[in-house]
Formats: sequence, structure tokens, C-alpha cells
Amino acid sequence: MEPTRRGGLQLFAQFIRLARAMPTTERRDFVLRKAREGFRANRCVSEVESIAAREHATVMLDQLKIQCDHLNACAKGGILKNGTLVGTKPRGAEALRQWQPPE
Repeated sequence: MEPTRRGGLQLFAQFIRLARAMPTTERRDFVLRKAREGFRANRCVSEVESIAAREHATVMLDQLKIQCDHLNACAKGGILKNGTLVGTKPRGAEALRQWQPPE
């Protein structure tokens, strides 16, 4: 990504496109809000800070792509209901409460 205003706008547009691909409106709104906040916060930074912010945004974009793919796969498989995962195995304290010793 080029270190210019145009490059920053292209990166922002990628965040917007990924937000629109989210399976629920809650996730979509969250991603849009965080993208706007992040880009507004880095609007007036120095060149060195701009490079660091762009690298951070690129990493966040990659993580968001993975999350979006996973959530869409869950939604298609019927695991996602009302914005939350259902039908998964209990973990942590819940798994310990449900555990029964073998007979």
C-alpha cells in the first residue's frame, strides 16, 4: 500500500467492504464504527506514525478478513443465530460443570 492519502483511502474502503460482508448488523456496525474511529484518530499524524498506523491497519484488515470468512461459514452452517454462535461444545467453567466421571 502506498504511503499517501490515496493509499489510506483505499485501505479505509477495504474496511468498509469487509464490514458490509459481515453476517450480522451488530458486527457490521461495530466494524464500521471502529474503522471510522481508527482512521479519524490517525488523520493528523507524522510520517513515521503514519507508517506504523498503516502497518497496524493492514494487520487488523487481515484479521478481519479471517473473522469475516469464519462468521459467514458459521452463518451458512446454521451455527450462528441472532449474532451469536450456537451448537458448539461447552468450554471452560461450563464444560467442567457438565463433566460427568466415567462409570
